[in-house]
Amino acid sequence: MRPAESSLNTENREYLFKIGDLLTERPGLQLSMCGVATTADREALAAIALNEMLASIEEEAPEEEVPDATQIAQEPVPPEISESELLALAAMRTQVVTDFLATEIGISTERLFTCRETIDADAEAQPRVRLSL
Repeated sequence: MRPAESSLNTENREYLFKIGDLLTERPGLQLSMCGVATTADREALAAIALNEMLASIEEEAPEEEVPDATQIAQEPVPPEISESELLALAAMRTQVVTDFLATEIGISTERLFTCRETIDADAEAQPRVRLSL
């Protein structure tokens, strides 16, 4: 998964197909899924929010009064991305994985468990959903 996103990429889907095969072969196994948000998510969400702010400033100003790029870059400060926003993103990731396993692979939701979302503050951490059998 990429920062600020909850969608599955090709690599994620391939991995989940393997997990799905394992769960299909062993009907007694259950899977626990925990969404994880990261510092990279916080930075990406802040950049998105800043771009939206800049676009809204440009839309609101009359054409002849649109400030140049250096003025815009100095004025707005990106909003602080709260922990609750990061945890909501982590929860969306968990839901996407749950939906994929249930819908695409046919794993019963009775075998799929979610746990509390977390925020990994390690600067090198990658956005993910932690899976445990």
